[in-house]
Amino acid sequence: MGTITLSYKPNDIFAKKMLDAMLVSGAFSVASSPKKSELQKSIEEAQKGQYFVAKNAADAISKCLA
Repeated sequence: MGTITLSYKPNDIFAKKMLDAMLVSGAFSVASSPKKSELQKSIEEAQKGQYFVAKNAADAISKCLA
């Protein structure tokens, strides 16, 4: 099965009706996005600069328990 990614304006009535018609036909289905692994999530957080620097072990533990 092939995968198609569509982009459309959410307020475009014609686009919504076309998508509904494609889904009703049964020829197409909506695929759920695969879940990201914890490693993938961590890599994305690091790339965004969302990381925590602990001053000491107690600080790291308090952050984990929070």
